[in-house]
Amino acid sequence: MGNKKGLLLFFSVVILSISIIIASKSISDAINNVGVGLSGSISSTSTYLNENYELVVNDGWLYLIDTNSGTIWKKGDNDDPDSKWEVVKHFTE
Repeated sequence: MGNKKGLLLFFSVVILSISIIIASKSISDAINNVGVGLSGSISSTSTYLNENYELVVNDGWLYLIDTNSGTIWKKGDNDDPDSKWEVVKHFTE
């Protein structure tokens, strides 16, 4: 009777270990896919002016980021080159 319990415990541990490995692999793949999705949404990043600003294109919108203060501006209308930049977010908010 004791041998059967030991064998059952061994197989239970093996099945549990395999389940944990499969679950961790699945979670790891999901995290990697999210990272790919985020990097794919940013189509272009370039340094603008004396490295105090970055110009970012994200989902068809132009963003200007002040790397010193953290202020982010968004182009009001991409179709109108004379449109004003709107403050979207400040780093301290």
